[in-house]
Amino acid sequence: MGDYGRGASKSINAPNGPLSDYRLNSVCYATSAANGDTFGSDSHHVLNISGHPQGTYSYQIAFVPNTAKIGFREVSTSKIGDWHEFYTTKNTTKDSNGNLKGASLIVKLFTDKIELNEESEGVEMEYLGVGHYLIKGVVDLNADGVWGVNNGFVIPQDHNGKNVVLIDYDVKPDGDIELFIFHQQNADMPERFQNKRIKYFDEEGVPVYYENYEPCDVPESRWIDMRVEMPPNSLYNFKQAGAVRLVQEEAETQIEEQ
Repeated sequence: MGDYGRGASKSINAPNGPLSDYRLNSVCYATSAANGDTFGSDSHHVLNISGHPQGTYSYQIAFVPNTAKIGFREVSTSKIGDWHEFYTTKNTTKDSNGNLKGASLIVKLFTDKIELNEESEGVEMEYLGVGHYLIKGVVDLNADGVWGVNNGFVIPQDHNGKNVVLIDYDVKPDGDIELFIFHQQNADMPERFQNKRIKYFDEEGVPVYYENYEPCDVPESRWIDMRVEMPPNSLYNFKQAGAVRLVQEEAETQIEEQ
C-alpha cells in the first residue's frame, strides 16, 4: 500500500521534469516549478491513468487545491494533448434565461436584492429609486471577454427571445456601477406578442401598464446577471492569496520529507 501514492494518506510528489513524461498509474502532486506543463501553470494533485503496457496512451486528471478546478488531457507518444477544464456547478452558472455560461464574479440583481457567488462576496446594492440601482464594492465590469463583446450583462427575455427591459449604466470613478432599467414593450411586434407589464391597478381595478421605455424595477421572479471585476483586496482574493501560500508551504514540506 502506498506505492505511487495509491492507498497512502497523502500523495507523492511527481518526479522533476515534464509532468507529461510521468505515465505510471499513480496519484501524485505536481508543481509548476518542478514539472512545468501543469494544468493552468498551477500546482495540483494528479491522477495518472495509463492502460497501455508501454504507456503509449495515458490520461491525466488535475485537481487544483482551493479552487475546485479540474483539468483533463490525453498524453501519447505522438502528441501531448492540451489541458481542458471540466465544466461544473463551480465554474458555470445558469443566466436569467436558463442558458449555461462560464461563471465567476457574478452578481444577480433582483427587484429588491442581489445574490452573490463566492468570488463576488462583499458586493452591496443600493436602491436609488424606480429602475435605479447602485452596485457597490466593485471596480467596473469584467473585461476578459468570456461573455462576448458586451460581456457585463445578461438581460431577461420573453419566450420569443425579446428583452423585457432595457438597461443603461455608468461606471463611477471609484468603480461602482450605476444601473438604469427601462420597460421594453417591444411595440414593433404584433400586439399579442408585446410585453405589456402591469404597473398598478387604479381605483376601479383597471390595470395601468408601463409605458414603453418608462423606468421600472427588475421584473418579479426575474433577474439581471452582471459579471463584475473585484478589487485586489476583496474577500475572495484575500482568501485565495492565503490558500496559495498554504499550498506552496505544503509542497515545500513534502519535498523536504522525500
